[in-house]
Amino acid sequence: MPHPLKTLRAERHLTQAELAELAKVSDSTVARIESGAALVFSLSVCRIAAALGVPVQDIVNPGQCSTELTAVLSHKSMAAKWLGLDPDAPGTDRFLDDLREELMNRG
Repeated sequence: MPHPLKTLRAERHLTQAELAELAKVSDSTVARIESGAALVFSLSVCRIAAALGVPVQDIVNPGQCSTELTAVLSHKSMAAKWLGLDPDAPGTDRFLDDLREELMNRG
């Protein structure tokens, strides 16, 4: 079964290099996440999710979520900034809480 990130990238007809450029991460970061060789770290995964226009949890395999990511999501203003959200907007706190809970349950 292909990694969710690979599936989403392919649906958008993007190469790993193209996605990396859109997300402002290295090609090797995309490749390592798709292969399952890398734990998913906060800034990279948030940038990739934003570039694809999907929630973070859609590109994380169970067991691949780092404790760093769930910890960052606990710092709501930082997580909101990385995800391109307004930290003061209604619903942001709940969205981040739900996302953190989902990732903790998957990992």
